[in-house]
Amino acid sequence: MRACVIIFWLSLLAAVGAIEAAAQTPLTAKIGQHERKINLARRQALYSQRLAKAACFAARGINRGSHLAQIRTLARLIDLTVGILVSGSKSLGIEPEQSFDVVLKLADVQAVWDRTKTAVETVLTTPEDDEIDRSALINIYADNVHLLHAMRTAFGTLEAKYTPSGQPPALLSAIYVASRQRMLAQKMGKELCLIADGFEPDRSRALLAGTIALFESAQASLEQDLAELNMPELARSRIQVQAQSVRKIWISLKPAFALPEGTGIPTRPALETVARENQKLLHQLNAALSLYESARRWPTTEQ
Repeated sequence: MRACVIIFWLSLLAAVGAIEAAAQTPLTAKIGQHERKINLARRQALYSQRLAKAACFAARGINRGSHLAQIRTLARLIDLTVGILVSGSKSLGIEPEQSFDVVLKLADVQAVWDRTKTAVETVLTTPEDDEIDRSALINIYADNVHLLHAMRTAFGTLEAKYTPSGQPPALLSAIYVASRQRMLAQKMGKELCLIADGFEPDRSRALLAGTIALFESAQASLEQDLAELNMPELARSRIQVQAQSVRKIWISLKPAFALPEGTGIPTRPALETVARENQKLLHQLNAALSLYESARRWPTTEQ
């Protein structure tokens, strides 16, 4: 199966898929195609966690229509990003991938995603008044761990191959941590919902505790290391203000992740709070990551 996917993709390397909606911003216009590829690969892990989270919340009957719409959009985004990373995109100025190692890792992503996508299509075609097919949900939940692993492996391969030389290592590390923190915010929302939905609850509780610890460690690391980054004070102050916004939302949201004693199952109000506020947290984390990425275009000393 894997070999078939690789052969199919290699035969399509000359075919570049354009994404009309993905117009270049002033920032993306300044960066090379390899950095764009790294950015796209970085987003895949986020998409995977958001999709599984949305499926779970839809199954729990929390804003079902909105979460199903999110699933549909996220599935399309995963399809597009995998295709662009392999076959390129004229509209984004990305050429077809020539590295066999990278294609191999992306083939692993495609193989797991193909399994997940079948279950996603079952969820999306469920009649509005019917319960979502349980076996399809379990397939999405179970494969999500493997999908995340495959996506992170592909990202690591792309990053190692294409990270530009001469970039400040401390800033690149901060970008990586900020990107991972964004994914972790969605992952812990997913894991909280999985506990409520009865999917491997003991394991999901352990994973949730670990994810929250990683999220908070990332936040502390970013705040502590900011003073050491070589960048103009204006850029540093903007990141500092944004970090405070992230911390403020997290402080208000964290109690919803506390599992009740006795049952260890999140309450309906807690799930509703997380479904609502987790999106706000994601918005602030996106803004923080954007500031770090923008800092790469700033001069490293005051002018």
